[in-house]
Amino acid sequence: MSFFIKSIALTSLLFLFSVSLFSQDTAEVHIVRKTGFSGSLVGINLIMDGELLCKVSNKRYSIHQVEAGAHAFQARLIGKKKMTKKSMAPLEMNLVAGKTYYLQLNLKNKAFYSQVDVQEITETIAVRIMPDLKKQKNCRTK
Repeated sequence: MSFFIKSIALTSLLFLFSVSLFSQDTAEVHIVRKTGFSGSLVGINLIMDGELLCKVSNKRYSIHQVEAGAHAFQARLIGKKKMTKKSMAPLEMNLVAGKTYYLQLNLKNKAFYSQVDVQEITETIAVRIMPDLKKQKNCRTK
């Protein structure tokens, strides 16, 4: 009986250790988009380090496990192939492993064009916004 208890204790300890090692390599990034009626039909791509992370529809959120370290996040209207002078500067962040970050996509309508940007928001703000949103499915295709 003593051997059985020791085996369970050792297995549990190894499991907890492996879970803590895994969680230390990544940070959790929540993407939130609630741009209102004027931007509801416009799709927004979230670009991380020059690569597509997610195509986010209005009134949606998505959650991503991202490698810890320095990253640049930038938003782009779907259909735009490259960033222009009118594009917002990227949001540079140093993600810490095991932490959670909240990013909001903002759409700003100008006289002759629309501009999108990424802004880091607090957990308090995200908690107020997210209950009204649905989880983004097929993040890279829709």
